[in-house]
Amino acid sequence: MVRLTASGRPRFQVSRVELRRQGPSFTFDTVRAMRRRHPGRDFAFIVGADTVREIPTWHRWRDLLKAVPFIVISRPGYRLRPLRGFESRFRLVPIRGLRLSSSGLRKRLRRGRGVGNSLAPRVRAYIRGAGLYRS
Repeated sequence: MVRLTASGRPRFQVSRVELRRQGPSFTFDTVRAMRRRHPGRDFAFIVGADTVREIPTWHRWRDLLKAVPFIVISRPGYRLRPLRGFESRFRLVPIRGLRLSSSGLRKRLRRGRGVGNSLAPRVRAYIRGAGLYRS
C-alpha cells in the first residue's frame, strides 16, 4: 500500500529497511540505517501531535531526538507542543481541520463506510480487492 501511495510521486521513495531487519524494529535503528544508506541526506520524522507524549516510551528516544528532527502535525484535541528540554528538535506545523488517523480509517473501512479522499484511489482498490479491514 505504501508503494501504491508513492507511485507517480518522484519525491517519494519506498524503503524496505524495516522489513529486512531481523527481530524487533525500533525507530532509532531505522533512522540510523537510513542515514548510513543515504549519507549527506537530511531526514526528519513526521508525527501527529497525539504521538509526541508517547516518544519517551520509545527505544533510545533521547538518541533518536538527537539524530533527527521531528515535524509535529497538529491533531484535533491535542496541544501542539514539543517535549520539555528538546524544544529545538521539534518543528510544530499547525494544520487546521485535519481529522485523519490510521485507526480511524481502519474503523471506517471495517464498518463499510467511505473514507473520501483520505486514501489514494489505488490503495482503496487494493484494500477492497484484498478484503482488508472487514469485520
